[in-house]
Amino acid sequence: TFDQWLDAERDDPEAFGQTLAGKLGELTGSAIGPGCNLHYTNVAVAYTHLYGFDMEGRGANAAQVTRSGEQGSIAELRIPASAGLLTKAYNIVVGPELSWSAVATTTDFASEAQAVTARNALQYYWEHEDVGATAKDVAWDALSLAEGALHVPCDENCGQDVGVDNSNPERPKLLKSGDMRFSGIPTWDIIREPSARSWDALNYIIVREWPDKFDVAATAKTEEVREACLSAGVGAPKGQSWFPFRWTDYANTHRIPLYFLYAKRTPSAPAGRQTVFLEDGTVLSDGPLDPAYANLTPDCIGPVIRIAGGAYRGTPWPYTKFFGILGAGQARDALYRDLLTNATAVSGSVISVEDNSMDQAEAIGSLSGGPQIVPRPAGSKPPEVLQLQQAHPEHFNLINRLDNAQQQIMGIDNITAGQEVGSNLSGAAMALMTSTSVQNNSQWQATWTRFVQSIGNVVLRHIQKHMKMPKKIALAGNARSSLVTTTEVSGDSVAGIERVVCTIGSALEQTDAGRYDLSTEALKAGWVKTPEDFQTVRDTGRLDALSQDLSNELLLINKENEALGR
Repeated sequence: TFDQWLDAERDDPEAFGQTLAGKLGELTGSAIGPGCNLHYTNVAVAYTHLYGFDMEGRGANAAQVTRSGEQGSIAELRIPASAGLLTKAYNIVVGPELSWSAVATTTDFASEAQAVTARNALQYYWEHEDVGATAKDVAWDALSLAEGALHVPCDENCGQDVGVDNSNPERPKLLKSGDMRFSGIPTWDIIREPSARSWDALNYIIVREWPDKFDVAATAKTEEVREACLSAGVGAPKGQSWFPFRWTDYANTHRIPLYFLYAKRTPSAPAGRQTVFLEDGTVLSDGPLDPAYANLTPDCIGPVIRIAGGAYRGTPWPYTKFFGILGAGQARDALYRDLLTNATAVSGSVISVEDNSMDQAEAIGSLSGGPQIVPRPAGSKPPEVLQLQQAHPEHFNLINRLDNAQQQIMGIDNITAGQEVGSNLSGAAMALMTSTSVQNNSQWQATWTRFVQSIGNVVLRHIQKHMKMPKKIALAGNARSSLVTTTEVSGDSVAGIERVVCTIGSALEQTDAGRYDLSTEALKAGWVKTPEDFQTVRDTGRLDALSQDLSNELLLINKENEALGR
C-alpha cells in the first residue's frame, strides 16, 4: 500500500532514516505540484502586504518612500491597509473570553470535582504557561497566511529541575521532570503529502522546528547521533519555493532543522509511528504513535494541532479570505504610487526665463532648493501654467471602491473599519452594526474555538497518560476552592474526564454596547446583587457569573447527600 514504508524497517532505525530522508526530498522537491506553488506564491504576497515590505528589499516599503524608475522619478509607498482590516477581524475572532467545560463519565460530586480540576488545570496552562499567547500567534498565521499549527509534544527535557546526571563527568546532563512543550509552527514548516484530497485524508504529517544544535546534541542518546547534530548545517530546504528569510544570511547560525514525523494508525501502519530525525536521515527517536494521540479530532495528527482559515477544495492546501483582498491592495498601492509620483515630481518651483537672462537665473537655481529653470526665446510669451499636481477625481473614487470591496470580503462594517457613519445613529444601532462584523466572522470564530478545544483535549490526554508525578499549580480561585481539595494535578486527578469543550459568548456579548445592554437588563431584572456582579457582566458579557454562588451551593448539597447515603 501507499504508506507501507511507514511500517517497514521498524527495527532498523538507520534504514528507516534513509527512507525518511528520501521521502523528505520527494515532499519538498520541485515536482511537488501546482497546489504547493500556488499556496507559497499567495503566502509570499500576503507576507509582503502584511508587513509592508518585500523580503528581498525590492519595490515599495511601508516604512519609507522609495524611488524607482529612471533617475528615481517614480515615488513608491506601500500602505498596508489590507493588514489593518485583517487586524480588526483578528481582534473580533480571538478577543472574546473563552469558557472551558469538562465532560465527566458520571455526575456525582467526585466527578464534578475532577471536572473543576481539569478546567482549572487547562486555564493554568492557558494563562501561566503562555499557551494562550502561542495559540493566538498561530491563529494570526491562520488568518493571514492561511494556516498554522501548535506542536505539543511531551518533552522529557521540559518541566522542573529535578537533578543532574553526572554519570559522564565530562558532559553532565540536567534532569527535568518532563512536561508538554508548546511550539507554534508556520505554514512553511508544515510538510504534507500533496496528493491527498484534504487535510483529513492525510495519513501522516512532518513538521519542522529550528532548535539550537548544541541543545539537540546534549540530549542525544548515542555519540553517533551527537556528532550528527553538531555537524548538521543549515542549507535551503530542498525545493520549497519561498521562505520569509534568505538562507545566505544564516550561514553561521547554530539553528538546524529538526523534523518530527507523526503517522496515524492505518491498515498499512497499524501502530502508527512517530519519529524525530535530522535532514540527512539521522534518527533521534523512533517508535509507535503515542496512545495519548488516539481518537483525537481530525485537525490533530499526533500532537500537531492545525488551524486553517479554509482550504482549496480537493487538496490539502489551505486558503484564507485575506488572500482575496491582496489584489485590491496591490491596485490601491499602484494608485497611490501614481498620485504620490505626480505630486512630488512637479511640486518644486518652476520658472520660465528668456535666453538672455539665463546666467542670472542659473545663479539663483544653483542655490540649495532653488527653482527649476525653463528657458524660452527672448521676447516670447511665457508658457501657460498647467495644473500638473491636480489628481483626477476618478483616482480617489477607485480607491474608495477598492476599500469597500476589501471590507466586504473581510466582513468588516464601517464602524469597525473606522469609517465615518454620521451622527444620527443611536447606540443600539451602532451596536447592531458592529455585531454584523462578529456575525460575518462567526465561521472564523468557530474555527478558533474548535482549535482551542483541540488544544485542551491534547493537554488533557498528556496529563492523563504522562503526568505520573503530581504538579503543583494554582487550580482554583476562591469561587471554586470548596470543590477542589488539592493544589496539584496529575493523571489520576483527571482520570474520569472524557473530553473538554470550549465555548464563546454570543455576538452581543462581544461588543461594549452589547455588554452594557446586558448588564443594564440584568440590573433591572434584579439578578445583580452587588456592584461586583454588575461589573463582572460589564467586563465579560456573561450572565453565568450571577448564578455561580447558587451552583456551588447545589453542588455542596449534593456532596452532603452522597456522604449521608454512604
